Amino acid sequence: MKQYFYAIFLSLLSLNLNAQESFDVVTKGDNAPGFTVKTINKKTICLDDLEGKYVLVNFFATWCKPCMEEMPLMEKHIQQRLAGEDLVVIAIGREHNINELELFNERKKFTFHIAADPKRSIYKLYAKKYIPRNYLIGPSGKLIYAHSGFKKGEFQKLVKIIEAKLAK
Repeated sequence: MKQYFYAIFLSLLSLNLNAQESFDVVTKGDNAPGFTVKTINKKTICLDDLEGKYVLVNFFATWCKPCMEEMPLMEKHIQQRLAGEDLVVIAIGREHNINELELFNERKKFTFHIAADPKRSIYKLYAKKYIPRNYLIGPSGKLIYAHSGFKKGEFQKLVKIIEAKLAK
């Protein structure tokens, strides 16, 4: 009987993991889909113009609790320590407009680029569902890292990957 329940549990776990993977549009090793965004600071950023740099693209929403746990860590451990000439950080607010994100960042004071994606037009190039999502794009435009959800251990893994890439 125990083995029967264990087999059911493993089957359900496998279905859940496969279902979550089916919400990915791109994964590690794929070319990053191009996009152009306007930031809350009125700067236009075109991904193609960032060729030769590492780019961290984060999809978030202001109402998303895991996103709000992750973003201060992005500010402290990535933007403040690692971003610069070779690394650009862009957080894209899924289903948010520029005005909402301007008000949001007046309170939060993040220094990385923040842009709006009110109709999910950029998000749908990368995923179908779930936030937060992080994509690290290499200098050649390929995805080096792709992950959905937030866990401190996984975030630390992302930081270590960025540190290693920038050290080369």
